[in-house]
Amino acid sequence: MKTICLDFDGVLHSYTSRWVVPELIPDPPVPGAVAFVQQLVANGWKVYVQSVRSGSEAGYNAICDWLGENGFPEHPLIEVVAEKPRAWVYLDDRAMLFTGAFPTLTELENFTPWNRPAPLVNTMPTLFATVGLPRSGKSTWARSQSCPIVNPDAIRIALHGQRFAAPAEPFVWAIAKVMVKALFEAGHASVILDATNTTEARRKEWISKSWQTHWRVFDTPKDICIERAKLSGMPDLIPVIEKMAAEFELPPVTP
Repeated sequence: MKTICLDFDGVLHSYTSRWVVPELIPDPPVPGAVAFVQQLVANGWKVYVQSVRSGSEAGYNAICDWLGENGFPEHPLIEVVAEKPRAWVYLDDRAMLFTGAFPTLTELENFTPWNRPAPLVNTMPTLFATVGLPRSGKSTWARSQSCPIVNPDAIRIALHGQRFAAPAEPFVWAIAKVMVKALFEAGHASVILDATNTTEARRKEWISKSWQTHWRVFDTPKDICIERAKLSGMPDLIPVIEKMAAEFELPPVTP
């Protein structure tokens, strides 16, 4: 029988609140955790749920209650333990995979669990610039992030009230550049440039010694972008999408 040991806090329990006492478990499960455990037991895996909380009776009972209340299966293959048991594999948010080479002290000091902010090891600000056709999902993604956004379309509307006016384009891009610089000067570590950036020539304008630029590519097919333009009542975007698709140049891969 294959066995797996799952750390409780940070693997099953999302553990976004600070530790208070072993029997206080205030946060919801990590997304996908219930389904993962269900899949394990359905395939005959022995599942150990390990936590120092279960070293006390109150903590053990709290874990068992939390598992039941959050939809984890009651199954004889699932066992809550305080000590690390022998297992085929271990899932732990505070473990490092040992590959035969020992980590450096710096790597150990900079280690963070997946659900905690990573330490700031690079103080250079970062511009996350989107690359993709109109209606490819760039703006939807940008709005889902926790970063200030510079959007040339928004600048156009604010400047002259139209989605495009050729004589104003130099002003639009000059304003966009100033906005990016100003946001970094104001102390933001990351800024999103929500623009098409489909050619190398356009992307070169956003390379700077003052920040590092990472490209976020949206490779949504042209036909889907055209369909979205139709559905959103913007048929005038169709020739723009077709032209940009014909000239599309992928950027180099950035980490």
